[in-house]
Amino acid sequence: MIRNITISLFIILALFIGGFSVNAQGAEELRAKISDYNAKIQQLDAEIRRYEQDLLKVGAEKQTLQKAIDELNISRNKLSTDIKKTENQIAKTNLTIAELSNEIDQKEENIEDNRKAIAGTLREIAKRNDDSLIETLMKYNNLAEFWGQISELHGLRDKIREAIVELEELKSILENKVGESREQKSELLGFKENLANQKQAVDANKEEKDSLLAQTKSQEKGYQDLLSQKRAAREQFERELADFESQLQFVLDPNSVPSKGSGVLNWPFSTTSYSPLSIITQYFGKTSDSGRLYASGTHNGVDFGIPTGSKILSAASGVVRESGNTDVGSCLSYGKWVLVDHENGLSTLYAHLSSISVKSGQTVNSGSILGYSGNTGYSTGPHLHFTVFAREGVNVRNLGDYKSGSSPCVLNGVRIPVAAANVYFDPMAYLPN
Repeated sequence: MIRNITISLFIILALFIGGFSVNAQGAEELRAKISDYNAKIQQLDAEIRRYEQDLLKVGAEKQTLQKAIDELNISRNKLSTDIKKTENQIAKTNLTIAELSNEIDQKEENIEDNRKAIAGTLREIAKRNDDSLIETLMKYNNLAEFWGQISELHGLRDKIREAIVELEELKSILENKVGESREQKSELLGFKENLANQKQAVDANKEEKDSLLAQTKSQEKGYQDLLSQKRAAREQFERELADFESQLQFVLDPNSVPSKGSGVLNWPFSTTSYSPLSIITQYFGKTSDSGRLYASGTHNGVDFGIPTGSKILSAASGVVRESGNTDVGSCLSYGKWVLVDHENGLSTLYAHLSSISVKSGQTVNSGSILGYSGNTGYSTGPHLHFTVFAREGVNVRNLGDYKSGSSPCVLNGVRIPVAAANVYFDPMAYLPN
């Protein structure tokens, strides 16, 4: 009886040692498919990088009607490739989860088999212990043979217990990996949703392109006239806003905000394709290319010339205070914007977006996607307008508070962030050196 149990236990141990052989063919197939998806993702990454370089090249050219059209077309192509890449990443993650789940199932079966074997072994030992010494000796030729079998049984039991501990540890590791993969899949699904929103924004920009062609009648002169009109309207808005903000007063506690040069903010976009300093089109303050009239008497933020459809990221963790769209009622101004409050005492504004991916009251981490860059509002080209405020000094007010009349802008209750002059800070003083 004991010999039969011993043989069966050795068979179970053999299955443990070769545990992955049960579904080896299926695992090989899964790994091959994962490898194929990795290769496709690398190809798509290379294609995306080419589009990014094309966008930077087009963005550096003189503002023309053809340039605006080319930029929108390239952005659409890049976004379509981004979506393909994400779909491949999601498919690859699904396969990884399936592979890990199969391994966990195998380990659970092996653990259960070993548990049953140990139970049988313990029952046999108990049975031997219940027998009298006379009865036990009568079943064996000699005492040495009896003690040899008992010793072998105990040694085998200890080995199986060790195997169970190892299997349970491996099972725990694999379960953690599955949890990580599921989290990754959730992130990728969210990223895919964001990409879909981004593509939708660029599709809207295509409609804008069609409208642009209709307004300019596909003529360069018509486009340049349109830009001039937009610049004039922007200057008028900024004068009106400056008049309003000049009446605001705020006593700033210097201890309520970080010190300059502290680097508490991160770049509000990905820097893998280009250096942030190389794409600044306008700095904070009075510059040679800035005749803008803000409450501070200068440009109240930094403009980054990034292509339409680029991911705009939160510069630090915080809470979205509010977002809005001043293009409603032809108010223009900041266009689509997001204001985020940070625990460090600052607030950051992201303006001229093509689409918004967050809601008021939403908690965001540093690097969370807030939306996508664009050309909305009083903007004569795709860029991000990035402003930094003292959190306690900035408020979101209705444009009707300082714009008189019954324009659609006022009637629609369009809102924007406003602040006294001493509440605006130079973003470069808080961004990475």
